[in-house]
Amino acid sequence: MAIYFGRISMFNSSVTKTLFAAALCATVFVPSAVMAQEKENMAKIAEFGGAMHAMAEECGSYSADQLKEMKAGQQSASSAGGLSSAEFDTIFTKGYEETKAKIAAGSASQKQTMCEQMKKMQN
Repeated sequence: MAIYFGRISMFNSSVTKTLFAAALCATVFVPSAVMAQEKENMAKIAEFGGAMHAMAEECGSYSADQLKEMKAGQQSASSAGGLSSAEFDTIFTKGYEETKAKIAAGSASQKQTMCEQMKKMQN
């Protein structure tokens, strides 16, 4: 059903069709872009989580059970943000392994500073 204003049909005009198409595209594509951004953010958080896990292990900041629990919570949050368990594990492991390598290459003084900063973060 079209509403007529004189001879111009509101739903048959090219302007209305263009606006409708733009609104439809926004409805379809914006959530995809938002979801992609959220997934990218979750990936960064997973990598950071892996790095923090490596530092916490090195410094003895948390028990193995606490680290396991934190990783499970991060994985759950990442899943809600669009990462699969496999993606999370891959990204988390990347952050973990890269940080372990940096720690191994660091001096005793650098490790001590890192551990002091970890303890400050816990408080």
